[in-house]
Amino acid sequence: MIAAGRVCRAVAPVLVIAGAAMAEPVVVQGAAVPGLIGASLQALRVTDLSGAAIPFQVDELLGEGEYVCPEGEEPNSALGNGVLDSADELVFMREDASPVAGDSSAPPGSGVLLTVRGAGLTSAVVVHADPSVPLSTRRYLEYTAADQRLATPLYTATFGPDRFHFTSAGVKHPDSTAYLMIAAELRIEIALRAFWGLVPIRYTEESIYCYVKRYKAGPVRLIRRGDFHLKLGLGIKGSRATVNQICYPDVVVVPVRVHLPVRFRSFFRDAYIEMAPVLSDAARGFAFTVPRSGLAAQFPAGAATDTLMTAVPDSTFFRVDDGRRGYGWLLTTSIGRALEGGSGYAVASPSPRGGVGHCGYRLSLTDLPRGYYRITNWVLFSRDIPAGLEAMSAAILAPATVQAPGAPARPSDIAGR
Repeated sequence: MIAAGRVCRAVAPVLVIAGAAMAEPVVVQGAAVPGLIGASLQALRVTDLSGAAIPFQVDELLGEGEYVCPEGEEPNSALGNGVLDSADELVFMREDASPVAGDSSAPPGSGVLLTVRGAGLTSAVVVHADPSVPLSTRRYLEYTAADQRLATPLYTATFGPDRFHFTSAGVKHPDSTAYLMIAAELRIEIALRAFWGLVPIRYTEESIYCYVKRYKAGPVRLIRRGDFHLKLGLGIKGSRATVNQICYPDVVVVPVRVHLPVRFRSFFRDAYIEMAPVLSDAARGFAFTVPRSGLAAQFPAGAATDTLMTAVPDSTFFRVDDGRRGYGWLLTTSIGRALEGGSGYAVASPSPRGGVGHCGYRLSLTDLPRGYYRITNWVLFSRDIPAGLEAMSAAILAPATVQAPGAPARPSDIAGR
């Protein structure tokens, strides 16, 4: 853990994001470019309309949520076929694409034009299946596997050796060369009453294990594939799942697919999941804001406070910043707001964990029918506070579309699998 207020230098030079208020990742499935299906991955290149190479990567998918990852204790690169399939994902940053007015076309014989539309803007890149086209040497990410540390132009995070969540995290303003380490750890609490409400059960992040067996660190995104375990105790066998953590230059996303084999209310009551980063003393003067609900809190708060601000956090963006540096958070689920009554935002100043406070969401669960549910956490970063954070949140809720000539438009899916 990093001491409050410590400034951390980048371990290696990375590309500084500059230009527009938001740099949006664009994820294109192979099915969106049928003319390139079967092309060798080693031959693929991406350029802007001037022909300049831009950073990109192609990530192979073997099945439902299973990426080909060449690094780690259990790499699975031998299972990839080396050619573009319909489920494979091509990734680049929209900021690197060429802005266009109306329709455009690729230079003759140069490759396949991809047009990206969203937020009132249109841009384009060209995808080549030609190894003679130069590759970009720029990178947006630097990942050090030995200490599980990620650095981008906007944020840095260190993950625990047996955790998926961070143990420290920092942000920086584009005018600065250093990260301000504002988060000490991620506080997690899972509470419920089992056996028809008779037995109270509580878990924290100490009960949650996620062992990263393999990963892929590309120039545009980092994919960490982990085995997720919930240590239940009392001799009860813990739940298990596989989870992807996907890190972009300005977004970290963890999509979790949950299977509920029985109706929730048949066995459980009063359940909630709470996630709240603990803010170090370096976040003194920062504020917690939920623009949609008008909720806000300052750190430190003056008088000690520990409260739940009632509001449904699903698909509602909040941010923590000082007007120059900070982060945003967005929770999206397939549960439906009608089943999330009693939810809200947990805010404390100071935090029992130390520092100036903690703030995050509480997702309460009531009578869920049996079935599959998707719960996704998005952490957002921008050089433009707060406009860039809010723009990225809007882009997640209403993603850009990508279209190749002769093919239907498809939404960009930066949530991954």
